[in-house]
Amino acid sequence: MRTAAHRGGISQRTLYDRLGQNADFAAEVAQARKIGRERRADELGEKLFESAEKCATDPRFTTACIFALKNLDPENWRDNYDTAAE
Repeated sequence: MRTAAHRGGISQRTLYDRLGQNADFAAEVAQARKIGRERRADELGEKLFESAEKCATDPRFTTACIFALKNLDPENWRDNYDTAAE
């Protein structure tokens, strides 16, 4: 939120005050943040696939991409565990 406030030429406190006072504004900010997260997840996903061939020389980068994707887009990048008994 710091970056958004800075780009808008206001303090973070002012931004949070406006979010609390205007539900429409808060909804628009939430939507913009969601779109930004999705865009970053897409970009990281592309970088992950591009760097797959380089993993043999330095796997740290792939691990970092996977970690970031799990946090940015857990619906698509989470670890799945089947705990149901058969």
